[in-house]
Amino acid sequence: MKNKNWKKSFSNCLEAHKSLIFKIGLATIALTCTFGLVYGLASTHSYSQFINFDKASHHIRYDKNSKGDVLTPLQTKWNCGSEIEKITVDFNSYDKFAEEVIDGSNHQVLDKSFNQSAYKGLYAWQKFNDWNPGDQYPEVSEEALVDFYSKDGNNYSAKPANDQPDGFVATYSAAINASKKVLVLPGYLHSTPLKQFKTSRTSDYNKGGYILIDSNIPDENRIASVMFRADQSAFLAGLAACEYLSIQNFDHYIKKGPLSVGTFGGTNIPTVTIFMGGFERGVQFFNDVLLPMMNYSDNEFEQHKVNVINLGKEDSYFSGTFTIGDGRSIVQNLLARGADAIMPVAGPQTIDTVQEIKNQKSDCIVVGVDTDQENSDMNEEGVYTDASGSNKIIKFSAEKNIAYMTSSILRLAEKKQDSYSPTSGNVQIGSFGYLTVGDLTNNGCKVSSNGENYIVDLINKSFQLDKSSYQEALDYLLNNSGFDPIKYINENMEFTF
Repeated sequence: MKNKNWKKSFSNCLEAHKSLIFKIGLATIALTCTFGLVYGLASTHSYSQFINFDKASHHIRYDKNSKGDVLTPLQTKWNCGSEIEKITVDFNSYDKFAEEVIDGSNHQVLDKSFNQSAYKGLYAWQKFNDWNPGDQYPEVSEEALVDFYSKDGNNYSAKPANDQPDGFVATYSAAINASKKVLVLPGYLHSTPLKQFKTSRTSDYNKGGYILIDSNIPDENRIASVMFRADQSAFLAGLAACEYLSIQNFDHYIKKGPLSVGTFGGTNIPTVTIFMGGFERGVQFFNDVLLPMMNYSDNEFEQHKVNVINLGKEDSYFSGTFTIGDGRSIVQNLLARGADAIMPVAGPQTIDTVQEIKNQKSDCIVVGVDTDQENSDMNEEGVYTDASGSNKIIKFSAEKNIAYMTSSILRLAEKKQDSYSPTSGNVQIGSFGYLTVGDLTNNGCKVSSNGENYIVDLINKSFQLDKSSYQEALDYLLNNSGFDPIKYINENMEFTF
């Protein structure tokens, strides 16, 4: 196993930037590098736009000037001061190469959410040696993942010693000193401990590389940061929920009163609220753009509109934890207010939502997040069999394709490649030294397969088309419809309490 010295001198960094300056004609980048070494914000590309989470006004908004690790940039980019040398490793022993550290001492690897998604990515990378970024992602059943974990879980996963930064740091250090070369760190809660690990145990930190999911440390050459435009997948899930309630099952749900959806989160952090805001924007886009194209009468139009339930104040939208059982009261509140669909962004509190719906014998559906939660064992049968013949409570999900991104970055590291670019030449997925933004263009965000038919039906009905596949319908919506939903999200992105 060969380790290289990743610390570049300032002169080398400047020389690397001179080459880039020549290529892209930006004389200001050298100055950016200088300041970046001091403030940790250097990038060979300027930070042009971010999703800014402005808690003071209780909005999520796009801000062209803000910077920070809680903001989701709009594109994949170099995330360090220069194009540095990458980790080189001996891949003869996979069990000595990578390990996932989950995001809490009381959390589980197989949590039906993002810890499990990252573990699935690690498993797929280890199992499917002929798979590469850009290929069709290999199918991995939950049964196969559970079996793998039961046999080899200790080789590939660990929990932090406790939930304080020191507990995370101790676990990182132990893994690195057990010859793990890459740590997979799913969840925003890893960002502070990883920074502390770098400064407090520098010698250990410098032995490895880190795939940091759902957060961004912009000045670290050893970190492959991954953030997600989860607003885009949640936007599609919002459209699918509207199609489900307002078109395919309209005659059933309208009997109860106005069509209504709601959402709640575990804690008020950006990786939660971005889902909530995107979901609302999907409903808004349906009401403002698509519904008026369906030639309903004024009375019919009002009936087919889908309302978003306003819970009234900030604290009402968050359970305060990601612990199962703590989401029940919010679900009860949403059901009492007439929710026909609920998107819980609170990890295993999706189980709370399903159980409360079942206990109340409600016909409310659930929209999952992070993974295809409808295909997990948390899904159960409800009281209503819908137009498609399904009586399952979780219908579809807004996915962050964490597994795909994790596998891709591990494969890039294995091949000693710093990035994956399609034929267009635009970098879509980066390894160490990159910030990768998962979105609709690089398979980083999507609506789950169970939601795809709702998108197809909605696009066909709205634009009087006859698209036969989800990809055709999505391409039309994104590129040919005369509307720009991504621009719509960017310009209208807010979540109000």
